[in-house]
Parts: sequence; structure tokens; C-alpha cells
Amino acid sequence: MIGKLSDISVNVRQKTFFRLFAWICRIALACAFVPAGLKKMVGQPFTLLTPESGTVGYFFDALFQTGFYYQFLGWCQVLAAIMILIPRTRLIGALCFSAILANVLVLTWSVGFVGTKWIVFWMTWANVYLIVFDFDRVSTLFVSSTVGFERGQGRFRSDKKNDNIT
Repeated sequence: MIGKLSDISVNVRQKTFFRLFAWICRIALACAFVPAGLKKMVGQPFTLLTPESGTVGYFFDALFQTGFYYQFLGWCQVLAAIMILIPRTRLIGALCFSAILANVLVLTWSVGFVGTKWIVFWMTWANVYLIVFDFDRVSTLFVSSTVGFERGQGRFRSDKKNDNIT
């Protein structure tokens, strides 16, 4: 089954429309996180909300007051944005964005953001698309050590003689 999904992934990646859509998703995610990440890296608040504005402002003020952790989040966001734009590291960037977006998604839905929660929801789906787009590379994480992956083929092969994994 994983081999079949891997083949589908390789075939989809050969279609111009899906490759173009993947690049649009990558660029959109990078453009969304670089400005906020850069502000965090230099230790500036990335929002004008104050604690007096409510729960959201209180949360962001508390996050800003953590200091190094706040800057660390910025470094992670910018690093993931850079990696998602480089073809060789695009999958690692998408996997890093999975953790970042999961955190932001839960935050926006639990704290009560009005429109932002839907934007983050669709950003998360764009990132899921990018991971599925590279499924043949992700699938190697779930294959036992007796099975090898033929790079560029999108197919699995077995090192054992009577194994029907191909």
C-alpha cells in the first residue's frame, strides 16, 4: 500500500499544476512566517495588542516577556521558512512547519482569534499538502529496515528474495 501511494506521489509531482500549487503553498507559508519570525528574532513584539485588549493580548505579552524562548520561536519560524523554499530541504521545512502550525492552530482556536483561526487552518492544510506531495520521501520513515527505497522511482523493493513488496 505504501508503495502504491508512493507511486501516486511521484506521478502527481510530475504534473505542472501540482508542482506550481506546491510552490505557491511554500512561498505563501514562507511569506507568512518570515516577518513575524524576524521581529521575534530581534526581540520586538510582532503585534500591537496589549494585555488590556483581552486574552490574546495577554498571551502575546506573556510570550514576549519570556525573552530567549520568544527569540527561539522566531529563529525556528525563519529557519523553517528558508528550508521550505530550498528544494533539497523542502520536506524538512514542511515537517518543521507541522509542529509550528499545530501550535499556532491550537492557540488561535483556544484563545479566540476571530479571523486568524481560519487563516491558520488553511495554512495547516497547505502544509499537509506539501507533506503529501513528498509522500514517497516521507514514507521511507515508515518502512522496516529490510525494505529499501529506490530513489527517484517512487517504488519500494525488498532485500529478501520471496518478498512481494514492490
